[in-house]
Amino acid sequence: NFLYHHYLPSSPHYPGTNPLDPGGTTGTTGSTGNTGSSSGGGFGSCFVAGTKVKMADGTSKNIEDVEINEEILGQNGSNKVIDYDRPKLGERKLYSFNGGKAFVTAEHPFMTEGGWKSIDPKETLKENPDLTVDILNVGDVIITNSESVTIESIEVHEGNAEDTVYNFILDGDHTYYADEYLVHNKENVDKNPMV
Repeated sequence: NFLYHHYLPSSPHYPGTNPLDPGGTTGTTGSTGNTGSSSGGGFGSCFVAGTKVKMADGTSKNIEDVEINEEILGQNGSNKVIDYDRPKLGERKLYSFNGGKAFVTAEHPFMTEGGWKSIDPKETLKENPDLTVDILNVGDVIITNSESVTIESIEVHEGNAEDTVYNFILDGDHTYYADEYLVHNKENVDKNPMV
């Protein structure tokens, strides 16, 4: 595991590769064939098994245990799970914040005080083309369902390529809380865009 301080430019349209991913492996599940998804998806901004999702009734469940038609808590109330996105991690890396556990891929959008941001907005836009996303940097403040969290460091981790990672396709405002962070779901690009 390596500790990197995030220093990407503040534009989602930066040229070249992501310095946090010098091998250029983020978001390359399509090249490895590991795109498995119950929704037939091809991308996968996702969380690892064990990530806690806040349910609409105030309880929490592991992301892998949430079922279709269950209601999860979003920014503006409850959102129904209408489908899953469960690809393999493939060659992508996992990331953690502030020395915590590795739990998310680079493409997943987080709500910050400055709007939606991800570690790799270029990849985020491939699966959420209607979502305006900027680069998540050290110093950004992420919205949670309790106290906001200031990003002091972003760490990159190797993962097991065969591990399944998890995301949802939701109705409502398309948001949910993953390990307390307010995040956006995968847009249903294979069916009808929903954002």
